[in-house]
Amino acid sequence: MNLNTRQRRAILDVLEIADHPLSPQEIYDGVGHYGESVNMSTVYRSLSALVKREILEEVKLPGEPSRYEFSGKGHHHHFRCRKCNRVLVIEKCAADVNSMVPPGYIVEDHDLFIYGLCSECSP
Repeated sequence: MNLNTRQRRAILDVLEIADHPLSPQEIYDGVGHYGESVNMSTVYRSLSALVKREILEEVKLPGEPSRYEFSGKGHHHHFRCRKCNRVLVIEKCAADVNSMVPPGYIVEDHDLFIYGLCSECSP
């Protein structure tokens, strides 16, 4: 995949300025702000190729479309606002997952999604 096309560069630019993982629709909408015309199928193909090259990571939220962010951010979790659906990155990991599993089990990895209301949506 050639990363130097204007469309693909615009996709990467949209992800680069985002402070949270983006859905394909959010990426598609963001590319329009760069004045580029792109098909949704191009967004999906580009995302797939960028994940394969380990440039992006797919963030899977249960029951929702995948979102995407740059790889290499280190271990982190996500908070999803139930009202506006915004997903925020949480840098801290407070879960001692090893103490949650029975003796003899080995934890290899974990995902933690926290749900609630963001500061803009909370009463």
